[in-house]
Amino acid sequence: MSTVQKKELTGRMVLILFVGFFVTVFAANGIMTFLAINTFSGVETEDAYRKGRDYNDTLEGARAQAALSWQASLNTVALGGNRLALGVDVLGKEGAAAPGAKVEVLLMRPTVKGMDVNLTLSESSKGVFTSEVTLPAPGNWKALVTVTSANGELFRLEKKLFVKG
Repeated sequence: MSTVQKKELTGRMVLILFVGFFVTVFAANGIMTFLAINTFSGVETEDAYRKGRDYNDTLEGARAQAALSWQASLNTVALGGNRLALGVDVLGKEGAAAPGAKVEVLLMRPTVKGMDVNLTLSESSKGVFTSEVTLPAPGNWKALVTVTSANGELFRLEKKLFVKG
């Protein structure tokens, strides 16, 4: 017959387990705090109060844009690496090309500050604006398109993009 010896739980063993538990908890908290502070690169909203207060102006701008009856679409073609060909088709009222329009595109990373790319597209044919761009990094991008008519009317379009590296 084999005999099983039971270890006695001593005060020293309880102290070691107690201290070991709290050392583990504090080490995990320390690592998580360090990673949270040093890896955050999200976009911070400056002037959040003013932007919130001006929300009615944003709604009014959306109603004015809908009243324009314009249509715009952003098309992208991957050219390899981080290069893209951008095309914006702009149609004014009744489906006619918008004459004398100016098209600007802001490409920004939703989570990384400082990688924004501003472009002014050139009109390659009537109502079609194009440009090529090399982005600083692959991944998720947000394209904010602003079309300004010859008489100063604004049309805005937003589209999410994914660029393969």
